Amino acid sequence: RDKELLLLSLSPDLAALPRSLLLPLTHNFQIRTFQQGEMICQTGESSTSLYIVQEGQAVQTPHPGQHSESYIDNGGCFGLAGFLRGVQEDTILAASVLTLSEVNRPDTPEWAAVLKDFNFFRQIQAQEAGASLDQFKVLQTLSESERATVRLVESLRSGERYVLKMGEMEHGVIHELEEWSGWRWW
Repeated sequence: RDKELLLLSLSPDLAALPRSLLLPLTHNFQIRTFQQGEMICQTGESSTSLYIVQEGQAVQTPHPGQHSESYIDNGGCFGLAGFLRGVQEDTILAASVLTLSEVNRPDTPEWAAVLKDFNFFRQIQAQEAGASLDQFKVLQTLSESERATVRLVESLRSGERYVLKMGEMEHGVIHELEEWSGWRWW
């Protein structure tokens, strides 16, 4: 499952999520191949898939007001809106012969719980976006080593408590932020 976790971490939206939320998705990978010009997904269509480009190139057709197409190369991801909400926001075509990893959203009660946690964690990220360390009160140092420090902190903005993990080279930049109650840190 390490390869699948690595692929999921290529998506900027997924990379910041705790491993515990990504792990259930590693069981739903499928390799698909598309020919040049073939449509992968269309704006407004029902979809529950996230796509990761393995080989080749995909093209996102322009939205109204955009002047040019955007290309998605090896390692690029698309389809997150459909994956999370069930409706695609973009029309994507294969710009060349294209091999994708398709991650299908499971339709299970367990996934519903993961999706709820995922959305909650994204809300936390948005709420605390741009926060510097001086916007958190340190309640307790949970672990400290040469490589990382893990602290229980409280946001001065929201009053929410988080587990904060910082690496030695980050000089006060938040590396991982997880909600304290109900989340497990590693």
